[in-house]
Amino acid sequence: MGNINEIPNIIVSGVLGVAEICQGFADKVCWLPQYFDTEYHKTDMKRNEIYDVCFIGSDANCPVRVNWITRLQSRYNIKIAGKVAGINTRPAYGPKMSEIYLQSKIAIDIIRARALDLNFQTSDRIFKAMGNGCFYLVYPIHNLELLFQPGIHLDTYNNTFDDLCRKLDYWLDPKQEDRRKEIALAGQAEVLKNHTLKVRLKQYWKLMAEYESSSNRPKSPQPKFGIDISGSEATRVASGFYRHERIQEKEASGSYQKI
Repeated sequence: MGNINEIPNIIVSGVLGVAEICQGFADKVCWLPQYFDTEYHKTDMKRNEIYDVCFIGSDANCPVRVNWITRLQSRYNIKIAGKVAGINTRPAYGPKMSEIYLQSKIAIDIIRARALDLNFQTSDRIFKAMGNGCFYLVYPIHNLELLFQPGIHLDTYNNTFDDLCRKLDYWLDPKQEDRRKEIALAGQAEVLKNHTLKVRLKQYWKLMAEYESSSNRPKSPQPKFGIDISGSEATRVASGFYRHERIQEKEASGSYQKI
């Protein structure tokens, strides 16, 4: 974007709470959450659930994560991928990450320091796990319902180790297998419909074009919009940006717009 009198034209944040903090610091402030890249995570592997649980990510220098992951190892058939202190494991990206999700019944996320302080702050693995059809169990996320409905697309626990285990035991019960798979498929369908990189790119460039054509701002020289988003080169342009159609109904007042 350009810069007018030291003030950005647009601020775009993948975290809703950060967008709220930045309100008033630009002509336009938007929340554009993350996405699932179907090409980067493409794999020929079919779903084959050999793990009960998986955790992909680092310990984030968070003692709670290290403690919980260590304790979970003694209770569940769990696959761990990422840098976690005291555990011999390797990170997983792209197709390898997808393969782990395809091999797991449940993917979990564990709170990191201060993640609950901001609205809709979470890892992009929520999209990656669900996009691969894995049942997702996550700590409470502020305004999660803006994108996903607990009990329909995924499930939550109350951010305690005991409740995490209670939910894992419940969803791993063979009596709940059909319901767990139903939720996992609904979550996958929602991600593939509304949360892919191609969807985000279309919405991102539409946002840029709308801003450029607005009458209440100076025109920047020779704007270039309408990039062909069908190719792989374009998919690298707007990493981290997106818009969800239904959030238009929840626009905030002033310069901040949740889209």
